[in-house]
Amino acid sequence: MLATARWEATWGSDFFCALEERSGSLGKAYFNKYDPVLASNESLKKRAKNNGNTEEGDGYKYRGRGLVHLTWKNNYKKASDYFGIDFVDQPDKAAELDYAVPIMIWGMMKGIFTGGKLPRYIYKSHINYKAARAVINGSDSADNIAFFAKLFESILRKTSNLTEEF
Repeated sequence: MLATARWEATWGSDFFCALEERSGSLGKAYFNKYDPVLASNESLKKRAKNNGNTEEGDGYKYRGRGLVHLTWKNNYKKASDYFGIDFVDQPDKAAELDYAVPIMIWGMMKGIFTGGKLPRYIYKSHINYKAARAVINGSDSADNIAFFAKLFESILRKTSNLTEEF
C-alpha cells in the first residue's frame, strides 16, 4: 500500500503531495479520456459510460484523487456508500488524507478498484508485489512499485518492533 501511494501520489521530486491526478501541460483536456462526450474515440466514450461517467465534464470531475487516485463516478459512488460521505457531489473530499487513507485500505483489501484483492498477492507465505499492482491499475508501472514495496518492507523490518500479521 505504501509503495502504491508513493507511486500514485508522487509528482516530480515531491513525495505524497499529488493527491489529485495531474494533467501536465494539457490542462483539463487530459481528462477527456475519462469523458463520455469529450473522449477521442467511441471505445473511450463507452469505457467512461461503463464506469459511471455519463455527462460531459465527468471525466474531469471524477479524475483521480487520493493516495490511489480514485477515478470514475462508479468508484466515487462505492466509496460514498461505504463511508457515508458524499464523494459523488464532493469529489475533492477523496483527496483529503482523512479519507484518502481509508479509501486506499478499503479499496485494495476488498478489490473495489479492479476486482483484485491485495490478500490474493500478499499473504503470510507469499509476497508478489509486482502482481499486486493488479488491485489498482493492471500491470502499469508494476516493476517500479515492486521496487518501492521492497524498500518499504526493508525499512519496516529494520525499524518496527511490531509482529507480522496477515
